[in-house]
Amino acid sequence: MSDFSSLVAIGGDPVLSRTSACGGIVLWLELLRRSGAFRNLAVRVAGAQGWSDGQMMLTVLLRNVIGHERVSDVDALEADRSLCRLVRDYEPELLGMPPAALAARFRGGRGRTFPSANAVHDWLRRFHDAAASVTRVKGVAVVPEPAAGLQLVEEVNRRLAHDLIRRLGLDQLTLDLDATVLASGKREAQPTCRGATGEVPGERGYPPLSVFCPELGMVLASEFRDGNVPASVRNLEMLQRVLSGLPPEVRRVWLRSDGAACQNRLLRFCNVPASRPAALRRFGVVGFVVGAPQAEGLRMAIGETPASWWEPVRASEPELGCADLDYVSPWGARQSRGRLLRYVGTRRALPGELGVGPDETAAASGRPAYRHHAYLTNLPYPGRCGEGAGLAMTASEVVRFAHERCGYGEEVHAVLKQDLAGGMLPSGKFGANAAWWQLAVLSANVNALLRHGAFGRDWLWTRMKQVRLSWVHLVAKVVRHARGRRLMFQTAHAQRVRQALDRMAVFLAYDTS
Repeated sequence: MSDFSSLVAIGGDPVLSRTSACGGIVLWLELLRRSGAFRNLAVRVAGAQGWSDGQMMLTVLLRNVIGHERVSDVDALEADRSLCRLVRDYEPELLGMPPAALAARFRGGRGRTFPSANAVHDWLRRFHDAAASVTRVKGVAVVPEPAAGLQLVEEVNRRLAHDLIRRLGLDQLTLDLDATVLASGKREAQPTCRGATGEVPGERGYPPLSVFCPELGMVLASEFRDGNVPASVRNLEMLQRVLSGLPPEVRRVWLRSDGAACQNRLLRFCNVPASRPAALRRFGVVGFVVGAPQAEGLRMAIGETPASWWEPVRASEPELGCADLDYVSPWGARQSRGRLLRYVGTRRALPGELGVGPDETAAASGRPAYRHHAYLTNLPYPGRCGEGAGLAMTASEVVRFAHERCGYGEEVHAVLKQDLAGGMLPSGKFGANAAWWQLAVLSANVNALLRHGAFGRDWLWTRMKQVRLSWVHLVAKVVRHARGRRLMFQTAHAQRVRQALDRMAVFLAYDTS
């Protein structure tokens, strides 16, 4: 397996029945084999007989990467005989199980490479435990404790994140906290906040809360929820969970979120290290930029800000301005130890027919000239660092830093829901859907590690449609020769795949243990 020159070759039998349209999947299999992500898992959901947890997770992951959307699409994987041969060859090393141990799990013999759709459904239903079965009461938001079985997928995600952090040598991370909505027609789904407000009448679904790290391109944690749970619920617990799972190499983090995270307990946790458990004080002051609810006093402060204070956020976008506001909230005034809290306001000029004309005042027109927004941050102004969050920023830098969350942290939800089929929920059971969502997160994290290690930085933010076209759907044939195996690609693809495998070998060769 380590001799890549014998793994990829040029040429191949033109008989289509002996070829696979997904030859590039060898990159994902080789990554999982070398990373050891599926080996020696402490938590077990599957029984001692039949399909193992690693085989189930591998099946769903490959289905997501190739581009299928439903559980029943595993039959399409089984129909690809060359893909089945390739996966069978990789299974012992990838799962860390000898061939005899894999064969012993099937008393009547193993006839398939991938589990059937019914077997996958049965495995997903095992994630639905007593906590997820709690009776929902109208008007009461319930967030069940994650099923014990979900620790299985979380452990694999943690391994991938720790591995990438160490290989990139990172000691500082940015955490983007955000929620999304998975619209669903399941009878068991609760009405969403958009359905309750009339924005999307009658909408039901689930709004998972996720923490995304742009430096890694990975989702570090995600909590599946009922549709009627507000985005502001359990944000502090989610942050504590992420910080507790970071390796000791990470010494400093920054937090970005929208207005849902503007909560006294959460901001005090970030701003005052002494308010945290002892194990989490090593991060010092956690710098944050969160959206600020526009209370009456804050709106007045924005309106009274002198015109000379406003500056453009970007030279290419003169209609968007920003300024530090002369405003202190009642909560900010009570902060101890002199931690600096700043309010940064933005204003965007409205279109001509909606705004104020050159000869017209706002009072005369009765229409606002600008659309305003505000951010609350503890990042100090340059020259006033002191014991602050360790990263000084001007007002325009704070706004640009906050806007990056909308570029990356929110795009990842579109990838999870659409590109990796996380929005195609397979069951009416809360626990099964939670496991399905976590497997979509796992697929995204495996893709992120592969992009860093094999594809290069130009592919870090490429959507899966282009990745599948360029790397997954490559015609290849699995050929056995001299007790080894080769993948026969067309000449145009063989060199690219071989180079990607060589880059992966170099990236994963360093032993981080």
